[in-house]
Amino acid sequence: MEPWILATAGATFAHLVFDASSHTAGKSLAKALASGGFVGTAIAAGALESAYGRFVAVALALSLAGDLCLVAPRAGRAFFAGLAAFIL
Repeated sequence: MEPWILATAGATFAHLVFDASSHTAGKSLAKALASGGFVGTAIAAGALESAYGRFVAVALALSLAGDLCLVAPRAGRAFFAGLAAFIL
């Protein structure tokens, strides 16, 4: 589980750095990597072994999907898909 935690922490730190420097592409990539790290950390910690854990893993995966859709260059349909993923 530790590699997932380290990767997630690194991506989160990178997101904060890119956000402070207004580097949009780097910020978007780091945010997606951090979201993926949250999913990986949850699974590595045994989230799939209980109903509540599966619920949390699915919620984190939908959050990742929403982040990826909102980063898409064409905001039309992707925006609404991202919004739907966050609402679910």
